[in-house]
Amino acid sequence: MQYTFAKLIFLVNCCCIAASVLLYSPKAQSQASNFSFEYLSVKDGLSSGRVHSVLQDRQGFYWIAGTDGLNRFDGSAIKIFRHNRNEPGSIANNNCFSLTEGNDGDIWAATMNGVCRYQKKTGTFKKYFFHHPLLNGNIVNSTYGLAKDSEGNMWSVGYGLWKINIGTDSTKGFWYSRQQGSLSDGSSITALGYDSARNGLWMRTDSAINFFDIATEQFFHHRHNPKKWAVFDMKDKRPFFAVSKGTVWIYNRKTKRLLLFQNMDKAVKEVPLSFPNAISNFSIDDEGNPVFSFELLPAVIYYSHTNETGTFITNATDTASGFTGIVSRMYKDNAGNKWLSTGNGLYIIKNDAALFQPFLLGNDKAGFHHTVYSFVKQQNNLWLEIRGNLYQYNLLQKKLLAEKSYAAKAPRVLYNAGDSLLWLGFKNELQLFRFADKKIIATIKTEGSPYFIIKGNEQQLLVGTWDNGLYIMDNKGKIIQQYTVANGLAGNYLICGAYQGNNIYWVGMNGGKGFARVDVQAGTVENFIVAAEKNEPPAFNSINVILPDAAGNLWLGSYGGGLYYFNTKAKQHQSYQQTDGLSGDNINTLAFDGNNNLWVSTSNGIDVMELKTKNIHHINKPMQQVNFDHIVNLCTDSNGIFYYTADNKILAVNTKHYTEEKKGAVILISSIKVKDKEWYPPAYPVTLLHHQNFFTVEFSVLRVHPDIPVQYKYQLQGFENNWNSSSTRGFANYTNVPPGNYTLLLNATNEKGQWNQQPLQLPFIITPPFWKTWWFYLCSIIAAGGIILFIINYRIRQIKKRQQQQLSLIVATQEKEKKNIAAELHDDLGVRLSALKYFVASLKKYLSTADEQAAHTYEKTISVIDESVEDVRYMLINLSPKTLHEYGYLLAVEDLVNKLRQLHIINVSLQQKGMEQRLGIDTETGLYRVTQELINNTLKHANATAVSLAIERTNTVVELKYSDNGKGFDPLKNPGGYGIENIHTRVALLNGKIEWNVQAGKSTAVSITIPYNHTKG
Repeated sequence: MQYTFAKLIFLVNCCCIAASVLLYSPKAQSQASNFSFEYLSVKDGLSSGRVHSVLQDRQGFYWIAGTDGLNRFDGSAIKIFRHNRNEPGSIANNNCFSLTEGNDGDIWAATMNGVCRYQKKTGTFKKYFFHHPLLNGNIVNSTYGLAKDSEGNMWSVGYGLWKINIGTDSTKGFWYSRQQGSLSDGSSITALGYDSARNGLWMRTDSAINFFDIATEQFFHHRHNPKKWAVFDMKDKRPFFAVSKGTVWIYNRKTKRLLLFQNMDKAVKEVPLSFPNAISNFSIDDEGNPVFSFELLPAVIYYSHTNETGTFITNATDTASGFTGIVSRMYKDNAGNKWLSTGNGLYIIKNDAALFQPFLLGNDKAGFHHTVYSFVKQQNNLWLEIRGNLYQYNLLQKKLLAEKSYAAKAPRVLYNAGDSLLWLGFKNELQLFRFADKKIIATIKTEGSPYFIIKGNEQQLLVGTWDNGLYIMDNKGKIIQQYTVANGLAGNYLICGAYQGNNIYWVGMNGGKGFARVDVQAGTVENFIVAAEKNEPPAFNSINVILPDAAGNLWLGSYGGGLYYFNTKAKQHQSYQQTDGLSGDNINTLAFDGNNNLWVSTSNGIDVMELKTKNIHHINKPMQQVNFDHIVNLCTDSNGIFYYTADNKILAVNTKHYTEEKKGAVILISSIKVKDKEWYPPAYPVTLLHHQNFFTVEFSVLRVHPDIPVQYKYQLQGFENNWNSSSTRGFANYTNVPPGNYTLLLNATNEKGQWNQQPLQLPFIITPPFWKTWWFYLCSIIAAGGIILFIINYRIRQIKKRQQQQLSLIVATQEKEKKNIAAELHDDLGVRLSALKYFVASLKKYLSTADEQAAHTYEKTISVIDESVEDVRYMLINLSPKTLHEYGYLLAVEDLVNKLRQLHIINVSLQQKGMEQRLGIDTETGLYRVTQELINNTLKHANATAVSLAIERTNTVVELKYSDNGKGFDPLKNPGGYGIENIHTRVALLNGKIEWNVQAGKSTAVSITIPYNHTKG
């Protein structure tokens, strides 16, 4: 083989680094890897091939920082953010180094001109510039590293360490000074990592490694090591370091040792690693494995769990993809895909490498083309028929053992007969090949050219020929029986066959002849033609492959007619074609895996049908230089691995690693434009004015490369009834949409060709002009109704006011009459009773002391007069209590209660709170009359023995709570009884509220609340 000088240098470098790994690693074997790459470069829209940092945000967008701008990749297209001096909201500088996502989802970038924050709500960049007392701004604002601490604050490094406080949106700098605890020196800081376990930042200057303790704001290094950390005692003062989950990895360049620090006072592990060239970068992948990068050599991974090393180079990728293995940084996205930064774009290792493994047979040369038409597997070898020659390929060594034919003639078909024997089919001949000594040990002549060989029962082989029907042979090659057109077959040109059991064989025929059932024991042949659908031509009955299932039914792969499921009992079939989800209608191979899936290879790719649901999923696995039209053969092994031919490759598919991911496609909203201007809605739903009814929504599917096929469709519910299709990019464009509420439905297919069951819903509201809005109509109705209500309420208030005046006049008249009656009783009846008692008392001296009857009459008369006087006094108290006018409501009630107690009329308990100050005269009179009415009702009707009276005054109200233990009443049957009408009248005049809690036959309780703004202090 001949190589260019560059390739030769590359191979020499690979050998050097492999030799160094083998020489110094604890294990000699490097870890085997199988990688399949996607490639994202300038041709795909990337702003620059040199990538410094990759980040996937919480929405799913990929952000790529390079030397010529910041890129946002949505799976279909790349949007580039560059500095524009005419746009204040553009990025500060095109050279971006490090990326971090803030807690709010904004994207932070360290650039050559300060730190920039991309604000997603506005689509603009906010810039943070730093100031140093001794250095100019151009030097200070050349920032290289960026990290986020546990509180969400951002830290950046350049010539000093800078903190951006998220809470105050302010900056603070820490740099070298002569004070103890400052940075080790004044040189540039070129690396930064946040240590969550110690709440600090690791960084490296030109002279030393430093740790910044955030709590004390001090730097630890070899000159200031208060905690006696061993990491600062190394001779190499500025080693390479990387931080991962509280673990600090350090590569000492002088001792060439890889150190693992968890307790910083000592090194807990040393790994001897040495490389011929200097390390250009050192990082840790998401599994905690150190990755060493070089300028001209492939990157080396140290697998810490297995103590092995490896690279990203495999024989299947180094030549086909152009990937050299030289990686500066590695990033793992949310789906587990690894993004490798190189000097010429990004190589992405997809997270399905365990499913596929390509074996490269070698580059084509003049007169030698590695197109495999037939092959079988024997232990760790594949025996291949390549353009009439027989070759052996070793799967462990991944190479052809020799580029020569082991057969004297050109074989067309191979069959592994077991016991280290291989049947070879030639033109009009079969030969038996022995693996051990690679010799032909038997030859059988046939009238036709063998096209396929399958195993029947324990004693039989089925040999199908291209031009002379079917042969039944024994294991030694003796022909037992032959089936042709002459004895029942519809055609002599056979393509495929299958053994069902019980001496039943199925064969597929070319030329639209369909397929046939051959019963060897009965010697019968039954031919079948798949009924054509929609005037399909007979060519669709050319059967390429037959696969019986466990129930005895058949799966048939046709040449151009798709896939058929044939029920052998009902003699009915069901078809599956490209319109039903298959990648193509030309079926090459069929096979069942161990998970109840049917694997179907077509001329366009590989599909998997889930047999329970009949759902079809595409294996859209991009493979370099693969012509699926050459996937015409398949062999399987007991480990569930399917081997397909694919041009100059053998494609191994480990079906055990295949799982039907029913995850829908992750749809990203790339942009919303209103009248061709970028629109950043502050929140959803997207609300537009009536004149903004021209809008476009661009959406995409999250994927690692634009070439992965995706279909799009969209529909604006409320505006249209049908879906709109978009084959390349998702653009939903609408013009002149009338005002209303809408839902924009967005849907797309995932990498297996499935549509999302639930489309993404994006609500839109287009507001009408104000004179056509519901609120304008409502306001007009409310305004008209308000005027009417105002008039009605005004009239009601006037009536209520007159009624209140009338009630007040009635109550005032009653109080005046009571006072007049009280005055007349006091002045007239009271005086006469007093005079009567005086006159009666003056008659006592005329009574005979011996006349007991007279004395008794005298005493009784005096007693009646005294009782009458007391009654008059009680009436006076009720009519116009003097205590109420002179001392207020509380003392008047206490006087009333004491009077009731003295007369032994009823037991009254009185409680008061906050009633030290007097109330207004109207309020006191009203409350007193209500209290009187309640007590009178109890005395007259309740048959109660006890009354509870509680009076409380707060800042806003006076509350009266009254209850007795009488028989109660039914307020529905007696709404006007017990003086209730008088009580309600009094309370209404005071703008108070009254609540009755009455239980007929049991008790009476009432709560009365009078607003305090109707009281006086």
